[in-house]
Amino acid sequence: MDYNWDKIRATLKKELQTTFDDLNQPNYPFTIEEGLDLFCKTLMFRTGEDDLDGIEIRVIPTIYKYYHTSKDKNDAFNYLTQLATKLDSFLQKIVFLFHSSDYITLKSQNKGMFHYVLKSGININNIDFRLPLSSIPATSLTSHFGIQLYDAYKLRNIEAHTANDFNDADIPNFIKSVLAIYLFTTFEYYSQLVARVGHITIPQYINISEIVKDLTPPREYEIDLTNLIGRNNDLINLEQEVENNDNKIIALKNIGGIGKTTLLKGFIKNNKNNYNHIIWIPFQNDLINSFINNVVLLKNLDFPLMINISPFENYKLLMNNINNLSGKTLLLIDDLQEDTFENYSQLPFSTNCQIIATTRLKLSNSSIKFLEIDFLDFDSAKLLFSKHYSGISTDTLLKELFDLIGFHTLTIELLAKTLETNFTIGGLTGLIDYLKKDTISNENWQVAVQSEYDDETINLKNHLLKAFTLISLSTLETQILSYFAVLPTLQFFGNELKKLFSIEDSQNSAFIETMGLLFRKGWIIKMGDLYQMHTIIQEVIKVTIPPTFQSNSSLIKGLCNYLNVEDYYSITEKIKYISCSEHVLSIINEESDEINTLNNLVAIGLNSKGDFSTALKYAEKSLKYAKKIGDDHKVYQTYSTLGMINRHLGNLKESLEIYEKAIDIIEDSTPKYVTSLQVYLNLATLLEQFGERKHLIQAKELYEYVFNELEFFLESNAPEKSYLILLATTLNSLGKIYTLLDEYEKAIIFQQDAYEKLVELLGDKHEITGICANNLGLAYGYNKDFINSLKYHKIAVSIQEQIFDENHPEVSISKSGLANAYKNVGEVDKAKLIFKEVLEIGEKNLPKNHPTLARRKSNYATLCTEESEREIAKKLYIEAIEIDSFNYGDKNPNIGTCNLNLGTLYMKERNWILASKHLQIANEIYDYNKINNEFSNSAIAYLKIAKQYL
Repeated sequence: MDYNWDKIRATLKKELQTTFDDLNQPNYPFTIEEGLDLFCKTLMFRTGEDDLDGIEIRVIPTIYKYYHTSKDKNDAFNYLTQLATKLDSFLQKIVFLFHSSDYITLKSQNKGMFHYVLKSGININNIDFRLPLSSIPATSLTSHFGIQLYDAYKLRNIEAHTANDFNDADIPNFIKSVLAIYLFTTFEYYSQLVARVGHITIPQYINISEIVKDLTPPREYEIDLTNLIGRNNDLINLEQEVENNDNKIIALKNIGGIGKTTLLKGFIKNNKNNYNHIIWIPFQNDLINSFINNVVLLKNLDFPLMINISPFENYKLLMNNINNLSGKTLLLIDDLQEDTFENYSQLPFSTNCQIIATTRLKLSNSSIKFLEIDFLDFDSAKLLFSKHYSGISTDTLLKELFDLIGFHTLTIELLAKTLETNFTIGGLTGLIDYLKKDTISNENWQVAVQSEYDDETINLKNHLLKAFTLISLSTLETQILSYFAVLPTLQFFGNELKKLFSIEDSQNSAFIETMGLLFRKGWIIKMGDLYQMHTIIQEVIKVTIPPTFQSNSSLIKGLCNYLNVEDYYSITEKIKYISCSEHVLSIINEESDEINTLNNLVAIGLNSKGDFSTALKYAEKSLKYAKKIGDDHKVYQTYSTLGMINRHLGNLKESLEIYEKAIDIIEDSTPKYVTSLQVYLNLATLLEQFGERKHLIQAKELYEYVFNELEFFLESNAPEKSYLILLATTLNSLGKIYTLLDEYEKAIIFQQDAYEKLVELLGDKHEITGICANNLGLAYGYNKDFINSLKYHKIAVSIQEQIFDENHPEVSISKSGLANAYKNVGEVDKAKLIFKEVLEIGEKNLPKNHPTLARRKSNYATLCTEESEREIAKKLYIEAIEIDSFNYGDKNPNIGTCNLNLGTLYMKERNWILASKHLQIANEIYDYNKINNEFSNSAIAYLKIAKQYL
């Protein structure tokens, strides 16, 4: 698009002239117009650094649209987001141009905007913009654009907000502040920039090809436009509808398999550059599941699903997130179906977001504008048929064939491919004779795909069913089609499918050949190295080959292989197959050992992912089956899974009861060796959380038992990777217990050894490695080695944040460890921000008596040190004590520490009665648990002082 620079320059001058004329600001030896032109040239200058070039693609259109196009509050917020996030890049560009060595250093250290402000050499009275505004001297903020830069810096995390977080005056003021800093930076470097970029000519109209960000894989909607046969007029009509649309869904409507999806892909191909973001959603069951189960979309939006709110509430938050994306968004929903009014009403309707869908059903919905897509005309149908069939044909025979099949696109393509690959049919004449015979009737399938457009002349179901039986399919072809039919309509790589379908190495050549045949025959879609099946084809196959465990046993086995806990894949590698497994299990409802195993593995995977409520349902289903068949091994194995899930849900007593049942079964039977050891490990982890010394000793004994058993086992067995990982994680757990038992030096030796082993076995980006790093940081912290403590806590957080969303318990554990490390090295403000963030997430998502909440409350309270925050700290400690008492009884060491901290608060207020009361409780709890460390020593000393004043 072309943008008139003269118009933009005049607008900026009008907007910012008063700011630059202010007597408190610097005087420059050039006009504001000259400075604005230099700003434009700096934006356009190419450095050769990918991160720094192309800033103008965001900044120039955003300025123009904000000042010269209609907008609501959401639009204005999106423009602010664009400008604020690109200011960081602009400052980096200045540092790159004039302080190159500093740029290299800062980039390698991943430093943020504050550091680039300092290194750019801009002297703004040495303001530390990380401090609260109220603590910065007013004289500093009234000169050299101090307030503007303060505002701009505070907006660096703007994408965490929505438009509703700002009042009506905030956004315009913030935009003005951000623009002021863009220009102030340019003016400060005026002479250097003239020498470096002054040669650039600014055209009156600057052509910007705006960047498009694919929020879902672009391969899902890639298309060769030569496949868009007979749809040119439909494409023009669709583009006109989009241009004139008034915030409605445009739905391409007709029966399945007529080419609606291909038309939609053609629209994207022709119009992609008109949008900043593209989202492609295959409809799955309902709108909620279609969006919140789209793992790639959630990851690209950096959108964490909340654990303890309903799927509908998560869906609403996600829709709001999409609605507030900067720039224009194109949202495509393929095969839209019936859903509730509430779900439809939450879709991101706005001038920023264009929604286009394909649908087979007539939907009564005022928010939808339907665009009827007709069947192919004869010439287009003939062209499509000839694309896939090279044999002899005549217009008369083709007309007869097309009349029989209702000019249906998918059927034309499938039958053409059938003729091309099957020479026993007798050519086009033989095919027509075959189709004229009695049609197949299947009422169940008819109900499944029936729409108001189906009639006896089209008979879509009959033609596709007959096409399926028309061609001779091998056993392997039939098997592969049956597997595809029960999987979600996702894309899979060939090697991925080989493992998923349990194809042996000896079958590799046959598998590759069969996949090629199925593509040539039209049963599966192939795009590069990716394979997929059309929804209509899935429905046909599920009728012809009814999905059963028997017909899909190899697929079930393949899914179990992908989710196998002994492979120790990262949860990020398993998410797709967890989703596939849930889909398959929703279709195949039979009971079998293999399906029971898959239920248990899905439960373990969902537990690792942080979806505890859903995990619980699968584990309970698995346990019911295991008890029914009387398989002791499966029962205690499933009990172990249920114990883990309940521990994460905060149901500690239930979890303990479950583990005790598992142990009873193990002791009364002949257990399978490694899985029984895993039960002991899980029980030890639970006991560790109870925290009393007697529990810690029990946990230590269990960890030592498992460790010794594994070492003994490995002396006479091959050291398989899974056993070595289990040995290292047990060593890690032992190290943590030694930390909690105040044996810090021993803890560090164990933890360091475990960490190095896990990095070697799993790499330095695995979630288990992250857990070990956090524990190692904890051990170093208690041993007063704060530098190493901070190092390993940073490693832990960096790993966990790449794998989990912010609500996952492991992220909170790692962040709390990092906050403690920051506190220990004196960076209290950073620590406080992290503790507050973690607490707010917990209060939003966890039950009120969840044990984790107690730790988050007490952690945050320790940093509420200002006199004005003292009452907040007291309230948090009391709430933490109540939660701990509910979960653990009144002798838990954490309750002792909270009482110690409460006592010191009352000492500051010289309230010696309450100080003595809480310090006495702390001492009694520490004595009960035989704790002798800095906390217990402090409790003794403070109590003596308090009693002296009484």
